Amino acid sequence: MGEPHASGSTAKPNHILMLEERVDTLSNQVILLLISHFRDSANKSVEMAMPDDKVDGFLSPREEKE
Repeated sequence: MGEPHASGSTAKPNHILMLEERVDTLSNQVILLLISHFRDSANKSVEMAMPDDKVDGFLSPREEKE
């Protein structure tokens, strides 16, 4: 990544530094969005469906044994 230029300098070109900065910014935004999403989803209650008695009629004999 730090390849020397014709001048012998090991500094990165300006456009590379700008791209790396942009990637860092986008990565940070994604991380913040994920944290926000997980925090919001953890605060929501999960509704459980009530068992449906009609489903028993659809089970095969093999499934009923288990």
